[in-house]
Amino acid sequence: MSNELLKKVKLLFIEDDAVQRDELSTFLKRRVDKIYVAENGEEGLEKYRLLKPDIILTDLRMPKMDGLEFAKSIRKENRLVPIIIITAMNDRETILKSVDIGITNYVVKPVVAEELMLVLEESVKTLLEMNNAEFETIVEKDKVNALKNELTKHLKLETGKGPLDIRVEMKYNQCTITIMDSLTIYEKKLLKNGQNATLVDNCRNIFFKDRKEDIEWLLKEHLQLTLMLSDVKSDSENDEIVLSFKLV
Repeated sequence: MSNELLKKVKLLFIEDDAVQRDELSTFLKRRVDKIYVAENGEEGLEKYRLLKPDIILTDLRMPKMDGLEFAKSIRKENRLVPIIIITAMNDRETILKSVDIGITNYVVKPVVAEELMLVLEESVKTLLEMNNAEFETIVEKDKVNALKNELTKHLKLETGKGPLDIRVEMKYNQCTITIMDSLTIYEKKLLKNGQNATLVDNCRNIFFKDRKEDIEWLLKEHLQLTLMLSDVKSDSENDEIVLSFKLV
């Protein structure tokens, strides 16, 4: 199942060594939908922003911008895209540090094809958890992205702070939208020293319930599905809001 889904994935591969880059890209292009190749972190960052790949595979040691600096830059823009690093065995200490950055997985040089495939298949499973494949079969990915963009604009206009990321999932007749990193400066001040979490959560819940019709209209406009808001749960301590909808 994961192997079949891998053929639908767009992969960004970053490697400064020309021989390894050619060998691995030749191997990978037969196993993924599309592969984009870059020679260093700076070029990789440009291609990521332009092409929006589903998975990133990057070497650790590179000129201009190494793999960890590249990953830090990506995580400022996207907390969810799977990032896999290729590293030497003696870089294990660096790998441990990479956990804080949000590296999804790693493979050790020299790269063994079977091990790389296992790691890529695990990343596909991560993608499924983030953006449920069942939803992808119902709604085109471009429509989901358009909805995310409109929700971000709407929230920025209403609160002055757009979310860092939005996750959209659907299972059967249930749709869930998770809004991440959207606390305003004022809300963060209220939460200082662990206080007022209940107050902030209640206000955020009321805010979204009051805008129920606007959000339902955005979903219908972009997804061509009639969904009704059934629940709002704010978790201000983790800076997340979960909106639950039912298909009607």
